[in-house]
Amino acid sequence: MTRSRIAPSPRSLVLAALAGFALTTTAAAHAGPAITKATAVATKDNAVVKVEGAIDAGVQIPLDWASKSNVACFPATKNDHFDGNHVAFETALPPQSEMVIRLIPKDPKADLSLYAYQVSTTSKDLPPNVPSATSCEASYGTKNLNAPYNPGGTETVKLNATTNPYRVVIGVAGAQKLKKGSFTLEVELKVAAAAPTGKLTSATAIQAKENATVKLEGTIDPGAKIALDWAAKSSVACFPATKNDHFDGNHVVFETAIPPYSDLMIRLVPKDPTLDLSLYALELGTTSKELPPDVNSAVTCEASYGTKKLSEPYNPGQPEAVKNNALKNPYRVLIGVAGAKKIDKGAFTLEVEHKAKK
Repeated sequence: MTRSRIAPSPRSLVLAALAGFALTTTAAAHAGPAITKATAVATKDNAVVKVEGAIDAGVQIPLDWASKSNVACFPATKNDHFDGNHVAFETALPPQSEMVIRLIPKDPKADLSLYAYQVSTTSKDLPPNVPSATSCEASYGTKNLNAPYNPGGTETVKLNATTNPYRVVIGVAGAQKLKKGSFTLEVELKVAAAAPTGKLTSATAIQAKENATVKLEGTIDPGAKIALDWAAKSSVACFPATKNDHFDGNHVVFETAIPPYSDLMIRLVPKDPTLDLSLYALELGTTSKELPPDVNSAVTCEASYGTKKLSEPYNPGQPEAVKNNALKNPYRVLIGVAGAKKIDKGAFTLEVEHKAKK
């Protein structure tokens, strides 16, 4: 039986041409010049490693691999930024990390370009024999159409990994057929800190009084540093992961009840003017026994932290406040107090005001 091959549509061909990337799925090896080895770079967590190199011993290679849609490194319209000698380096990108790569020519007249792609850890492919890549980033020239090249200028790319590790291949190439030039390559690896493993085992009960304010004295000293991924879940939506540093210190929790047709006003007041504390309050079902970080969902969650000024994102010594309300149903309210910026000690006053809706 003969199998027919479906050709790309005219629209897809036009779009690919406009983008400068070829619609190619074949992975046949090139018969011409190829990079045969990559220099290993041993990175260090949360540090910059510098490597000295030169393209003098490199090779000019075919460039069609880079514009394939399943590689998408740089478009064919930019090949003249990569048509000189190429040399390659390789390193590893662990999960939950980011890699920033900088290429710095030593000669102010040398125009060098940079690319880096990430592939599976079992891949051994080197350009031009790269059938596909998880991602590829390239840096070359300038954005100025009147001066499209960048002699002596630094080139930078960034890669990242979430759940899986990758092999990273870094390429340095001469622009406009350049075959000689030395450089410094900087590889910075930023690795996320491991999530805390602390647990909250109990919540201090608060007996709210109708149309009155109850005050409690507390401290985060006996609390625990906990994982924070629960708070950013769409089913909880307490605070975004970008604000985790406001909650990465010790946590302590309190619990109370909110009856139907009422509001709870919760206010946190640090006792030390240099102490930065944050506040959150979740409404849960009355039968819930969950405590952070083992909270899978919430009826609602409100959080208060820092300030609205980007230049002053923290709020040492200042009160934080949230409001919860209930209509037809009662809820269990879980109140959390956390240290910002890994603070694990500090005293506070917690004020819980109940207002019944008539």
